[in-house]
Amino acid sequence: MAGGRFVWHDLMTTDPEKSLVFLAEVLGLELLEAEVAPQMSYYLGALPDSEDDTVFGAMAIEAEEGQRSHWIGYLALDDYDAALEALTEAGGTIHIAPDEVLEDLPEDDDDEAVQAAVQLRNMVNRRMAIVTDPQGVAFAPSDRAPEDPAPGALAAVKHIGWSELLVDDVDAAVAFYEGFAGWQAGEPVERPGEGVTRTLAADGQVFALARPLQAGSPFPPHWVHYFRVEDLDATLVRAREAGGAIFEDPLPLDAGRRAIVLDPTGAPVGLWQPG
Repeated sequence: MAGGRFVWHDLMTTDPEKSLVFLAEVLGLELLEAEVAPQMSYYLGALPDSEDDTVFGAMAIEAEEGQRSHWIGYLALDDYDAALEALTEAGGTIHIAPDEVLEDLPEDDDDEAVQAAVQLRNMVNRRMAIVTDPQGVAFAPSDRAPEDPAPGALAAVKHIGWSELLVDDVDAAVAFYEGFAGWQAGEPVERPGEGVTRTLAADGQVFALARPLQAGSPFPPHWVHYFRVEDLDATLVRAREAGGAIFEDPLPLDAGRRAIVLDPTGAPVGLWQPG
């Protein structure tokens, strides 16, 4: 079984205008909008003058109590059905599985939320679900698709190319994803200011780091996905000027550096400059 890979990322935001304008200004992206249902839009960040080269998606969520803006990574797997079964057996939770909903829908169902889920699923041409792992980390398992990026290539500038898993129990998280996604974990390494961390690899290629969630963090356990940038310091300046806040100052990552900023709605945005 090939290791699972993140192939797409959606920002679920309480204020699409604030989040998207921020990301466009900080990363230098164009914004596209598609109506997937009446009064429900799906947004795309794309490279300027290249609408076919999309970088991320975004949708609006209600700003209810306890609901904050957050990112969802789509994790493509060889056996989607077996993965969902393994998830629940390991203590994870399935929150939304659109393909299961469809099985019970009458053909004339006019529920806007259901139809939006159907249309969005058709847009990405794969089955997917929204789940949380045993420590409550949200992500989206999905089928593989022919258009998935080939493994091994360094992400282009302005694309997401690194991920980090921030959890209360690193070893337990690593054990879960080794079994669930077929990843390989590195040996524990103490990183100054970060605690004991472990790398995560898919088919031998390191693409992520699992590290402890810092005491007092305002966030629950979560994934942070990092956009590759050419100049981290200059990008952080733009983030401040665009109304964001520095949540985590630059930290070393091999020969490069990375940092976390918060967009104006509080969503964490990773920024990574490789060495």
